Amino acid sequence: MKIRLWDALWDTHMYYEDGQIVRLRDIINIGLADGVHRARVVLLGETGTFDGIDERTAKWAIEKKHVDKNSIMAVWIDENPLAHSDPRYAPVANTISTDLCGIVLIARGTASQQGNQDDGE
Repeated sequence: MKIRLWDALWDTHMYYEDGQIVRLRDIINIGLADGVHRARVVLLGETGTFDGIDERTAKWAIEKKHVDKNSIMAVWIDENPLAHSDPRYAPVANTISTDLCGIVLIARGTASQQGNQDDGE
């Protein structure tokens, strides 16, 4: 996909590697060392829009730089692949912050899945 420099300067969209626009509620595949896991996009770093998480969590993720303008936050759909019960280590959240490298869109989500906050589209 070609993007002209002028368009890129004003573009507020994030894109998957295949050129599709990232949207809130998208169902994605995230590859980890133990395999591929499904998640739902809940926060877009480029615009700060969110759906499926509370405002406090979204604000925290951006202010603490867990999510920046080039990354997203997603919530695991199936069992959290990073969860553990080892008391020597801190518990993990049911979310992951990641850039879009290697992230694959597998389905577009719907407003009924997570609420109805507008994602700018």
